[in-house]
Amino acid sequence: MNSTRLTYLGLGLALIILLGLGVRKCGDKKVDWRESFSADASRPYGAESLRGLLDDLFPQGEISDVKQEVFDQLVFRYYEGTNYLFINDGVPMDSLNYAELRDYIKGGNHVFMAARKFPQEMREDLIFETAPFRDPLDTVQVQFTEAFSGSKRSYEFPTKRMEYFRLQEAQFDHDTLSSMHKAGKVYPNFIRFQMGQGTLLLCSSPRMFTNLYMVHPENYQYIEDALSYLPKEQQVFWDEHYKIDRLRFRPNQQNRPRNRNQAEKKSILDRLLESPALAWAFWIGLIGFLLFYLFEAKRKQRLIPIVNPLPNTTLDFTETIGRLYFQSKNHQNIAQKRIKYFLAHIRSTYNLKTVEINEEFLNRLSGKSGMPFKEVKLLFFTIERVGRQSAVTENELIDLNQKIDHFYEQTTR
Repeated sequence: MNSTRLTYLGLGLALIILLGLGVRKCGDKKVDWRESFSADASRPYGAESLRGLLDDLFPQGEISDVKQEVFDQLVFRYYEGTNYLFINDGVPMDSLNYAELRDYIKGGNHVFMAARKFPQEMREDLIFETAPFRDPLDTVQVQFTEAFSGSKRSYEFPTKRMEYFRLQEAQFDHDTLSSMHKAGKVYPNFIRFQMGQGTLLLCSSPRMFTNLYMVHPENYQYIEDALSYLPKEQQVFWDEHYKIDRLRFRPNQQNRPRNRNQAEKKSILDRLLESPALAWAFWIGLIGFLLFYLFEAKRKQRLIPIVNPLPNTTLDFTETIGRLYFQSKNHQNIAQKRIKYFLAHIRSTYNLKTVEINEEFLNRLSGKSGMPFKEVKLLFFTIERVGRQSAVTENELIDLNQKIDHFYEQTTR
């Protein structure tokens, strides 16, 4: 057998195998729109993307998956400053688990819970309810409360229905972090409660944190801002116990198909392998061909040239980009970015709000960072002056950069 015929034979068998595998999987191409919220679910309403993002959002904290009830996770343990995340359609927590969770929050920890249905004991304790919010359009606009974030930016989510919180009048302005708007009315969907030394954050729109909405860059920013209310430097518990898939599980139905269509969905290759004779013929032929092709290719294979690995040019690329920015003479743009990232560092590292810069803020930042008050005040004076200017000179940019770098050097020792 010459090499040309051997090549055609190999390509033909490979095409048959790939065609069989493709037919086998063609029935699985349909999108699974069921809600999951699980960390290992890649379907639209799973939370695989958010779970993978937690390492970036909480770079200094350990991420732990919790697959047991709150009581079993927290009882007889002492935590302080940690975060507990619940993302699910509902959190069916009984009074014992809620009491343990409440003590956990009062002890100086933080809980973020996104769900449509909250525990009854929680609703009665904090006096709130949820109700459906419907919009005739295909999108719902969500906006952070300016009093907390200082931003009027709106985020659009492709859905006609979400849930909102019904709060008492006294709670409405004090606890609302973001809300939806319709016909001049405000419908809060993200609220905060202070409980002892800790914080309880509730969001009535859990779908906003699923894979489907994470693909939109602007919506990703909303998720990042919402989780920014949690401290970044502590351990994070990711709940996997109260997920819909785990709650649906029944031991005696573990191996049963979930529906009739799933049970009847079989490809051509599946039916071929059901027959013992055809299955033996298929596998013997496949193994024989692979052995023949392996030895034939080994006898005629040419030497593989050594290819040197590509050099790591990440640092050179970064320096080039920085040099292009600097040479463009748009010093104001660079200064604004430096200021923006510096303020974000202050919020995430020292848990301080940067909406209003006053004497109290400077004193607290000086106390937490260990920097002398005079140096902190001089730094923010420079930031305020540069931020007001319509144009920034090269010397002013260098001076701002040196002061910010000096702050990092003094506070990271």
